[in-house]
Amino acid sequence: DGPGLSATGTVTVSVRRNLFAPVWVLVNGQPTLTVNITETKPLLESVTTIRATDQDTQSPYNTLTYTIVGNSEAQTYFRGVKQGVNQEFDLQLVRSPADNPSISSFTITVKVQDGGQRSPATDFIVNVNIARNQQPPIFFSQTYYKEIRENLAVNQEVLTVQASDADSSTSFNQITYSIAASSEHQVNTYFNIIPNSGRIN
Repeated sequence: DGPGLSATGTVTVSVRRNLFAPVWVLVNGQPTLTVNITETKPLLESVTTIRATDQDTQSPYNTLTYTIVGNSEAQTYFRGVKQGVNQEFDLQLVRSPADNPSISSFTITVKVQDGGQRSPATDFIVNVNIARNQQPPIFFSQTYYKEIRENLAVNQEVLTVQASDADSSTSFNQITYSIAASSEHQVNTYFNIIPNSGRIN
């Protein structure tokens, strides 16, 4: 100060360091995963989840940010949402694969960074295969004929129709039977069909 007196003090500066890069949580030992979905999968429904961890104890160096990179077409069909205290990356469908029947699969590259811009040595690859409904059901016979008595008991079997479907995906080769609304003579008021067997009563 003016008369020449002075004082000293100690200032302690703590330096927060980004000591660790994020690390992918691996299921099969590799940062890659293959999942199968149908072309009719609902939008905004989870396709799969992946996760990285970071050993840093202080924010922002333990806060993770995920980004879908590369493959611009994949980015128009999928988005990522970070969820929960474990900071999981939830891959969601935002556009229906049915829009483009020529696409059979997507390769999605996911990058993760912490708040200090550190990343794992490799990105995570998610391969998404699209199962499509390519074949219609085909009846074993196009015409069925059966004579019945006019006093046939109610709910007694008349006959059973059968069809097959050549699709390989179980989502699309399971057959359900019904009596068409366009059938003549109000036939559905006289008969019913068991949906999973084709039995007509």
